[in-house]
Amino acid sequence: MTTELILNLGAGNTKPFLSNDNISILVNVDTGYKDHQVNRISDIHNNLMDYINVENDVEFFTNEDAFEFLSTQIVKFDKVVASRFLEHIPHEKVPYILYLIGNVLKKDGEFEFIVPDYLKLSKLLIANDNPSKPSFHNVTTLLTYEMLADPYCPHCSLWTKNRAEALLTAENIFEVDEIVEDYEAFGRDIYLHVTAHKAW
Repeated sequence: MTTELILNLGAGNTKPFLSNDNISILVNVDTGYKDHQVNRISDIHNNLMDYINVENDVEFFTNEDAFEFLSTQIVKFDKVVASRFLEHIPHEKVPYILYLIGNVLKKDGEFEFIVPDYLKLSKLLIANDNPSKPSFHNVTTLLTYEMLADPYCPHCSLWTKNRAEALLTAENIFEVDEIVEDYEAFGRDIYLHVTAHKAW
């Protein structure tokens, strides 16, 4: 049995799928943690240095900013997951956060993320732009949230299948394994589910 070190960015209450075959060390990073006992970034780092000796699953929580966390870690993770997180990153900072994610991954380490598919959302907007249609109000609520989100935590970058592939491969950090369209999560099938691995 091996130990798998997993980083969960923008985690909130969303947990990644964990393999039953491995011991998992899960580090959850989200600035919104208020109901969890949070760990200091230095304490997490010190514990991660010894993670190979862990015999049971371990979970850490930190309310550190993702950029700050990623830029201070020297431990290499087996996997990084991000569920409905990257769309909150300003578009001009997306290449930098992808670089930082690549930097904390081991060679061939996996990067898995879910983002709204703005191509599908745009098609939904066009198909439901008539106020007399019965679906108009429900679709408007969905589109407003998924395209804009709440003002305190807005969506700041656009993601489509082609954009995701281009962003991931631009600096030759990642190779894309799979991009699933119409991915259902949180009761809606308007997401992209992307898996990639570090190429070097």
